[in-house]
Amino acid sequence: MDLLIKNKKMSDDKKLKRKQKKFFKTADQISKNQDKRRAGKNVNKNQQDRKFKKLDKTANQVSKLKKEKASSAHEMVHSPLMKKLTASCKAAAKRKFKVYPSAYANMWASKQQKKGKC
Repeated sequence: MDLLIKNKKMSDDKKLKRKQKKFFKTADQISKNQDKRRAGKNVNKNQQDRKFKKLDKTANQVSKLKKEKASSAHEMVHSPLMKKLTASCKAAAKRKFKVYPSAYANMWASKQQKKGKC
């Protein structure tokens, strides 16, 4: 289960880094266009407006990803799937199966615990 958390965290980190990189690239493009405009070169105003919209959109996506990252980490830790098996569920699995520390017994015990039967 720890591997799931690590993989989810890594994918969120990669997504966040990718969005931040896009944000900074767009900001650089805008500053270059403003430098061209100051130098007296003709710059398409519509293109500049699209860049500003893209910058705003990317900034919103970055902030949203940061919020999701914080909330998903909290949810993963407090998820009922991440809880340990209770003693009563282990005992019920030991009674039901001949070999307790097995995948089948643990799966059955976890399903019973999720249903709230033990």
